[in-house]
Amino acid sequence: MALLRTLDKDHILDLDNEEGLILHGCGTILMMGCPISIHWTVKHIEDKVILTDFTKVISTNHESLYYTGLEIELSRNEYRNQILSFALKAKKYLINRVKKELLMNLIKKCMKSSGMSTISY
Repeated sequence: MALLRTLDKDHILDLDNEEGLILHGCGTILMMGCPISIHWTVKHIEDKVILTDFTKVISTNHESLYYTGLEIELSRNEYRNQILSFALKAKKYLINRVKKELLMNLIKKCMKSSGMSTISY
């Protein structure tokens, strides 16, 4: 959602107070507050979008890699197309994953109710 908000709003990098634009997850039960993520600043200037301040938080102790001097300038349309393409791919992946999990849970439930312990092919 954070990435989608940058389609028409500036986003200023703030490692201390903001979650990253791309979250990784820490592999713990509660993912809230996991610092592992990728951050950058997004500025809209007329019909351009400028991306700067790229930072990758690589551990739970907030150890970070800073990509100083890296700056990307692209048109608003190009930026919008890239963000929407990424969002649609993520949505498709999540929907397929949920469907797969629901199917596997249904299969396990059916197997359990019929006394089967494994699937025979």
